[in-house]
Amino acid sequence: MENEKYRIKVEAVTPVSVGGGDGASWKRGVDYLYKDGKVYHLDLERVRTIGRVDPGTLAELLIRGDERGLMERIGSRLPQVADCVMDCPLTMPFDIKTFIREGLSGRAYIPGSTLKGAIRSVLFTEWGKREVRNAENAREMEDAVFGMMSDGSDFMRFVQVGDIPFDHTGLVNTKIFNLHKDDGEWRGGWKHKREETTDSFLQTGFNTLYECLMPRSVGYGTIVMHKKAFELYGSKQPLYKEKSKLFDESEGYNTFENLCDIINSHTFDYLKKEEAFFLKYKHADNSEDIKNGIRRLQEIANQCIEKADSCLLKMAAGSGFHSITGDWRYDDYDDTGFDGPKKKLKSRKIAAYGDPMRFNLMGFVKLTLER
Repeated sequence: MENEKYRIKVEAVTPVSVGGGDGASWKRGVDYLYKDGKVYHLDLERVRTIGRVDPGTLAELLIRGDERGLMERIGSRLPQVADCVMDCPLTMPFDIKTFIREGLSGRAYIPGSTLKGAIRSVLFTEWGKREVRNAENAREMEDAVFGMMSDGSDFMRFVQVGDIPFDHTGLVNTKIFNLHKDDGEWRGGWKHKREETTDSFLQTGFNTLYECLMPRSVGYGTIVMHKKAFELYGSKQPLYKEKSKLFDESEGYNTFENLCDIINSHTFDYLKKEEAFFLKYKHADNSEDIKNGIRRLQEIANQCIEKADSCLLKMAAGSGFHSITGDWRYDDYDDTGFDGPKKKLKSRKIAAYGDPMRFNLMGFVKLTLER
């Protein structure tokens, strides 16, 4: 078979945010207005026509970020001039990190390149833990595992991932869970200022408001595995024997199911280390809720392992160092070394959302084969 094309369902398990690049934020009083627990994203043409605000006045108000002035002029027509209305978890929201959207339709979507990058990070660890630890620099590490574009041996050219559109998003507040030293003991806490971390959870202070795919949001896309092309270039592939197992269907599993097996094993190990981290640094408010969230993710990972045709993957905003790099460097998240007097890699971005409020690691999606 030259190409193996799989249609997949992508479901957000915890809040997922994929940003639209530098500066992709909604600013209060410019891009949106806040009223009675809701965010109203403004359509400026509607503001001008339906809201009856002349262009000159509108420009002046936006330059100043004059929310009160806009409110006074728009009045009861606020719902009609908004192209998007969302419930807001904060009473005093500021900038909102927005989700990337398609240019024509305006729909939120996970770019295929983003999903492919998350898969690549997992494969980097699965295939090259020994090789990357012996490499002398980043480029050598990459080439040792994936091959090179220059000679056609780069493995990821054999994996093609399509964009996955979604219909709905919501707003999620996030806080930094941070280690700090108290009377000589490292403790877990919530960061409120650059130099202030305490046991107490506060919704604001070193927090970020994200537009997210909410749990249970579903989209559909495709993954294409170029099996024939891989076999043709096999002689040029580093770690060919390991990589060929991905395309081996002799045990009755297809290539996507083989990929799921690799991802689930990786995710389960990652969650075990995160659970141990939060078990050790358990002093802060709601740390038990975070651990419960991790245990629910472990249950989902186990279910995916049993079904074989699905996997749990961490990706996008809030992934943190361990997920972005593929998590090859550390076997124990407490043994990460020090940068001067401070522990390295001591922070986690936690999504705090819902009623009652839940606390979860960000960015987990479930990929399932559509038959």
